[in-house]
Amino acid sequence: MPGLGKTTVAWKIFRDPRIEHDFPTRIWIVVSQEYKAKNIYLTILKSFTNQDLSNRTDLDLAKKSEDYLSQVKFLLVVDDVWTNGAWDAVKLALPMTKGSGKVLMTSRHEAVANYAKTHKPPHKLRFLTEDESWKLLQYEVYGKEPNWPADLKTIGLTISEKCGGLPLAIVVIGGILKEKIDPPESRKVEWSRVSQRTGEYFMGKDKEQSMAKIIALSYDAVPYSLRDGLLYFGLYPNNMEISVWNLTRLRIAEGFIKKEDML
Repeated sequence: MPGLGKTTVAWKIFRDPRIEHDFPTRIWIVVSQEYKAKNIYLTILKSFTNQDLSNRTDLDLAKKSEDYLSQVKFLLVVDDVWTNGAWDAVKLALPMTKGSGKVLMTSRHEAVANYAKTHKPPHKLRFLTEDESWKLLQYEVYGKEPNWPADLKTIGLTISEKCGGLPLAIVVIGGILKEKIDPPESRKVEWSRVSQRTGEYFMGKDKEQSMAKIIALSYDAVPYSLRDGLLYFGLYPNNMEISVWNLTRLRIAEGFIKKEDML
């Protein structure tokens, strides 16, 4: 199930000072729905060498990854695995002997998690309770010191309930509400509209589709002047590392960014 916070939890573990101390070599791989085994191995190898290995075969890269990993104490986070085949590709790069390496995998598909498990069952993240949802919504809108208007508490509680305990949905909706805090005289009307649309999106049983609509609602709240910039990222492959230098010059070349005297 998307939106429960799997990647967020994995990232907190990855960046925890105790983990950084215990695992000198830490590698983060994003697999996603469309993956290439070669990219998985090249990501691992970047932690060990600057050599250009892109012309090697997948099997050569997997073996080289295995050799390097077998020599260090490592934590390998494999995020967003969709298929058994993707996990099999990752396994080819893992040392066969029992060593000091650990692998943390996230997946929205329980069948994939069960396929990849070794001795312990997969850890399932739960949905937030109504109280947790309400606290998170307040935090997203007003920060660490909630100052929720008394006359809008009913609307706020309704919105948090409609999010169905999904943290990502609450974070997205909270961001939209925050943008509509001012002016105060129109706040109630605007927040009521957000509440209505949130309810419409979560009426169906397909929560994945509902989550996609919630994210689209976030896009609708983006000012028109910024939307073309957001859409531009759609030209790049999923999870690709984007160079700011290249992106800026591409947008200048295509006329999206103009000199100040031309505005």
